[in-house]
Amino acid sequence: MNLYHVPNEAKRTAATGALLKEMGMSAGVPDLILDYPAGVYHGLRLELKYGKNTPSEAQAAWLLRLQEAGYFVAAAWGAQAAIHLLEEYVALAPGQHMAEDCPNTKIRWGFPEIRADREAW
Repeated sequence: MNLYHVPNEAKRTAATGALLKEMGMSAGVPDLILDYPAGVYHGLRLELKYGKNTPSEAQAAWLLRLQEAGYFVAAAWGAQAAIHLLEEYVALAPGQHMAEDCPNTKIRWGFPEIRADREAW
């Protein structure tokens, strides 16, 4: 499958960080990228979280831009939630949308409201 990880979270020296930024690395890019169209979406972008962490401003901005461009975007807390989301996404029929997210699943999507209230996460 066309799934890959963006290693933005690693600690680096200032020199390496500057070089990577010059090469195009950008803060906030989602952790997992699935270049596989399903349902009405061009692909999936997934931000992985743990504990009480929430998406940063940079992450929320990326997710919102990608959503507006036709990608399915989400944040998932834990491996099981991420796996569940990926399975649901790849099973979408042409023209189908993902179901509404549910607080019990440890997954969130629908990013326009994050601009108004990040505390809702």
